[in-house]
Amino acid sequence: MRRLALTAMSVAFLSAADLLAASVADRYTAVETAISRGDLEAARQEVEAIAQDDFVDAINLYYKSRLESDAASCEEFLQRSLSLCEHDCGRMAAELADLYFRLGRYTDAVAVCDDYRDQADADIHGLRLLWFGAASYAKLGDFGSADDEFRAVDDVFERTQFAGWGTIGSASASALRGDVAKATKTIAPVVSSGGEVSAAALYLKSYIAAGRGDKENALVGYNLLNERFGSFLGDAELADLILSQTGSQSSGKAESLASIVYTIEMGLYGDRSEAELLMGKLNTGGWSADMQSKVIGDKRYWLVRAGVYGSQESASRDKEKLERLFPGNYRVAIR
Repeated sequence: MRRLALTAMSVAFLSAADLLAASVADRYTAVETAISRGDLEAARQEVEAIAQDDFVDAINLYYKSRLESDAASCEEFLQRSLSLCEHDCGRMAAELADLYFRLGRYTDAVAVCDDYRDQADADIHGLRLLWFGAASYAKLGDFGSADDEFRAVDDVFERTQFAGWGTIGSASASALRGDVAKATKTIAPVVSSGGEVSAAALYLKSYIAAGRGDKENALVGYNLLNERFGSFLGDAELADLILSQTGSQSSGKAESLASIVYTIEMGLYGDRSEAELLMGKLNTGGWSADMQSKVIGDKRYWLVRAGVYGSQESASRDKEKLERLFPGNYRVAIR
């Protein structure tokens, strides 16, 4: 009888634990939803509330790192998260490799990839982890290892929605070492493959063309991407690179296409932290945004801008979308 009672208590305890885990999982789903819609403050409050109600674990620290703008604090949260993680650690490792790559700490990014590659699943987190490790080898000038790692990416993700990203990486590495012809040839099949990866390949092809002064082909790619997406990650950088080639040989049509580009001015802030908060929301929501410093009178202001557009019409369409997502009155302006 006592054994039956203990068994019943055990079952009840495990059921309660499962329900608690499900409840916490639902709360983290709410956090993810808040992040995706750009409401970082709501996400931050919920993460802190979960920590108070439950306890600080690997997942909690992972989300804290995603909501942290200070690089040192972000690194600390991720390292603590990995030290507590027992399984499914790929996403934390991917986030840390991403951070190290953006900070230019390529040796550290490679080390993270090597330590956690066995936990890389065939999902977006696994792709990011392996890709940043391979890209870091390229940045370090170890192109042989970079090619090996990018081939491994293609092998792992060959039959998934992420097929082709390794090839994009290999082309990037070829361009980085100055072999533009090989990079262009490598990327060509991916450009015509269709889907999201083809858009990324077209971006790279356009970027390579702009970098070597081929403004005509760079503009063709930029305009195709602009018509398809309106605003896309990296659009400002590509537009700036194309515009910097004004002195290069190109047709009059190409010159006129690039003579005017538009942007959406989201707001002028006297407090830099408010401008950075809005820019963070935009970037998290998948919009390309930047911040420009201006001095008016004797006071400094920060202007937040979203997107680079080849026509006023496409900028106006995205302005309406942004006004629905982030209520406010914005304006289209010449960049």
